[in-house]
Amino acid sequence: MKRILPILAVALLAIVACSPSTPSDNTSSPVFDNISANQTDSNVSVNGSNNTASLNGSVDYEISGTEGEVITLPLRATDPDGDDITYSYEAPFNEDGVWETNLGDEGTYIVDVNASDGQRTTTATVLVTVERANRAPVVDCPARFTFPEGELAAVNCDVYDPEGDRVIVTYQGWTTSRTKRVGYDDAGNYSVVITARDTQNNTVERTVPVTVTDTNRAPEITDIEDRSVQETSTFSIDPEVSDPDGDDVSVNYTAPLSNQGIWETSYGDAGEYDITVVASDGEATAKETFTLTVDARNQAPVIRPLDNITVDEGETVTIRPEAYDPDGDDVELDYSGWMESNQYTTDFEDAYPDGCNEKGCTAAYTVFVTATDGELTSQEELTVFVDDTNRAPQFSR
Repeated sequence: MKRILPILAVALLAIVACSPSTPSDNTSSPVFDNISANQTDSNVSVNGSNNTASLNGSVDYEISGTEGEVITLPLRATDPDGDDITYSYEAPFNEDGVWETNLGDEGTYIVDVNASDGQRTTTATVLVTVERANRAPVVDCPARFTFPEGELAAVNCDVYDPEGDRVIVTYQGWTTSRTKRVGYDDAGNYSVVITARDTQNNTVERTVPVTVTDTNRAPEITDIEDRSVQETSTFSIDPEVSDPDGDDVSVNYTAPLSNQGIWETSYGDAGEYDITVVASDGEATAKETFTLTVDARNQAPVIRPLDNITVDEGETVTIRPEAYDPDGDDVELDYSGWMESNQYTTDFEDAYPDGCNEKGCTAAYTVFVTATDGELTSQEELTVFVDDTNRAPQFSR
């Protein structure tokens, strides 16, 4: 037993010698170099638009920046004992004390920074304020603009500023303004650059492709004046027709014109006719309407054919012609030739004024009947045969 005690004593001394020693009261903690100048009062409460930080205690340091900037914590510590110091940072700072802020990080943050010499650690509380950055305007456009030729094109994009600043919009390329009248020779592919600038001179550009599609234009008909023609005349028309695209053009007409634009009028066609000229390039058509007036032409009176008349000497010849005017005009009759009126009483010398001959004792006379409406005349003739009449003898005194 006496031999065991010395051995135990030696073992205890060895254990003590190998055990890690605890820091002595004389070991000092690291000290941040630039704390005192930035230290603020305790019971700090900080509120941001996107982040909220509360702290019941003192803020040792304050730092600020703007969204999109890189914020670096400049805190450095000194160890009174000359020991090496390592630092650790709370998020959102990385291991080097750097934070690359982004849009949307606006707010206030409470961050602890630790300085350690391996035995003792000193913590500094930092108030980080991230200010809102001015954002560039937003230009929201369709993927492509498509306009047909001949249209009033409008380059409509949704342009606005996130902060509500006034925005100036300019256009370059295919158009220098928001609207443009597209010409009929503009078919093709283009691009337009829309630039938006706010009052802080933040600028954004958007390039949008533009496609102009071909538009087939209808043929063109030169104005046609109203026309007139008299009955029984032939009317024809050959209008001036062209196609702005150089296409072949066919022309048709409404009745009573033929497809060649011709009409041979007749009596009874008098009146007004609205005629439409139709020009087509196979896809598009053009129409032009004019009024054709057919003037009535005066027609001569009509005398129905007259039958010949045979009478004996001493009888009365009566002619009863039937005459009318196709236009309804009044008709006057006139007689000429052997008779000067429609009635004549023969005498006993009319049968053979020149005596009888081998043909007998009958005389033939021609009578003309003329009808007039005051302008035009027509005439028919007939033959009056007068046969000889044998008279009884008479006593002379």
